Amino acid sequence: MPEPAAEGILPVHCRNTAVSCLSCLAAAFHLDLPFEHVAGLSGEAFRLPLFELAAPGSWTRSTGLPQAALHWCEMLGIDAEICWSEAAAQSAPAWLDRQRGMISDTLATGLPVMYWDNLAFGLILAEDARGYQVSGIPELHIPAGLESAGPLRQRSFGPQGNPEGSFLLPSEDLRPLYEGELLFIHPRGRISLDPDYQLSRALRRAAEELGGLVCWPRQLDSAGQRLQPLFGTKALERLEQELRGGELSLPGLIEALQNLLEMRRAGLRWLSDVAAEAEDDLQPRLKQAAEFMRRIVAGIRPLADDFSPPFDPLRHQRRELLTRTAEQLYEIRRTEETLTRLLRGIAGDFGVFD
Repeated sequence: MPEPAAEGILPVHCRNTAVSCLSCLAAAFHLDLPFEHVAGLSGEAFRLPLFELAAPGSWTRSTGLPQAALHWCEMLGIDAEICWSEAAAQSAPAWLDRQRGMISDTLATGLPVMYWDNLAFGLILAEDARGYQVSGIPELHIPAGLESAGPLRQRSFGPQGNPEGSFLLPSEDLRPLYEGELLFIHPRGRISLDPDYQLSRALRRAAEELGGLVCWPRQLDSAGQRLQPLFGTKALERLEQELRGGELSLPGLIEALQNLLEMRRAGLRWLSDVAAEAEDDLQPRLKQAAEFMRRIVAGIRPLADDFSPPFDPLRHQRRELLTRTAEQLYEIRRTEETLTRLLRGIAGDFGVFD
């Protein structure tokens, strides 16, 4: 297997770094899967997690990481070893030492290692005596005023990327900086998937995410605090109520709407491409699903414009804006409920089950 060049598989600057890094793993295996297709197959394009009162961090801190990672890799046809630990465990230092050996073994095959960097996913691309070459994380994932953010800022990148292509990370810095969760995805090879099975499962996963039937939610953070997440249309319904009550985190709402637009746009591209390549008996309904997603994106876009960063109390806390947003979210939710039923029906017609 040819060794990939670090500059050739760097993740894009975006909010959903799981999708961007998974796209890089797909590229390392020479899979023809653009960002939007990775988002669709993994289910991330249809995901919407929200904490109570729209507390920030919902998208990254409400996922059961090892379970999600196994699903992502299987759906992309990648055989991977998933290694997860909580640093609070007594064995965490020894566990991390073992990971360094596994990282060396994976890099020796010419493949990168995907890992959780506390705020976002990143890639370990190479190593030498100085440490690891890592992809870094998008700068928008580092909140203002975050303690211990210095090391993270040193390996962050903006929309134009990093001119040097990657960042040096001393090996001793490969550890949790402020949270206790560690996840490494070591790709090993390709899995042969039946195309009908892959599409059927992806469509059912999409319907489950939209309907809020998430199989692996994280209910607690690494400090043991209850997160109280809801997902999909259930999350949208609660958010509508919170907007009308005016009691919620506006920075969290901004983060959620920006993520939602990014992922639903990816879902639109994936559904449109799937519909274009589908057999005649499935094509009309898949095109209808793509049309529903187009309406959803059209409804979210002005909300994302209204709630664009940075947080501005005078602009974002106006009562009329919050009420209008709640009304628009109601219409989006109704469309997503219809799309959920449609996707569930299409997936069921495949007759392919887990």
